[in-house]
Amino acid sequence: MKDKRINELIESGNEERKSQSWQAISSRIDASPINEIQDNGPQTAVLCRPKIFIFSGAALAVVIALVLFFCLYDFTNNNQTRFFSVGEYNSAVSDINLKEYSEKNGLNLFYFDWYGQTEYYYDTVYTDGGTGEIICFEEIIASGSGDLITLYVKESNIDIDFLDFYADLCTTEYNAAESITVYYGGNSSCAYATFGYENYSYYLAIPYLEETDDILTYVDMLLN
Repeated sequence: MKDKRINELIESGNEERKSQSWQAISSRIDASPINEIQDNGPQTAVLCRPKIFIFSGAALAVVIALVLFFCLYDFTNNNQTRFFSVGEYNSAVSDINLKEYSEKNGLNLFYFDWYGQTEYYYDTVYTDGGTGEIICFEEIIASGSGDLITLYVKESNIDIDFLDFYADLCTTEYNAAESITVYYGGNSSCAYATFGYENYSYYLAIPYLEETDDILTYVDMLLN
C-alpha cells in the first residue's frame, strides 16, 4: 500500500521530478539492509522468512487451542455424572475389605474398623459392565450389639439405580463431624442415612432399629 502511494505521488508530478524521485528511491533501496541480504543469499529466502514466522505462529496457536480443548473435554467428562442401571454393571464378591480397598488405592475412605472383633462382614464390588472399573463398594458388617450394617461407598459423580431411593427417603438433616450434613430417614423395617465427603458418597442401611435416628449413632462412629 505504501509503495502504491509513492508511485501515485511520483506519477502525478512532472517528468523531471519523476526522474529525481525514482533515483532517490533507487538509492534508498540500494542502501537498505534487505537489499544487502538479498545480494548475499537467495532472494526467496528473504522474502519467505516472514511467511515462516507467520506460519509458525499460526501453528502454535492451533496447538494451544487443541491442548485447551482436550483439557476442558477431559475435565468435563471427569466431572460429568454417570448413571448406571440394571444391565450396565456387574457385581462380584470382593477378596478385600473396605479398609484394605481404601489403603490399596491411596484413598481416605470412612469404614467401620471392626474387622478383628466382628462376627461377620461381607464385601461386594460393583463394576462398569463395559470397562470393569469399580463404581461402588458394598460392605455388610455386624456391630458389637448385633446390628447388621450395610455400607455403600461410591464416587459422587456416579449414580446407581439401586441407591436412587435414598434421595426421596432421607429428607431429615443432621449436622455431623467435619461439617458434614447427613440426610436420614426410614420406614418400619429399616433406617437409612447418606452423606458426601471428599468426592465420595456414603449410604448406610440398618434394619430393625428401635428409632430411625438411632442410625446417627453409627454415622458418628463411622466419622470418628
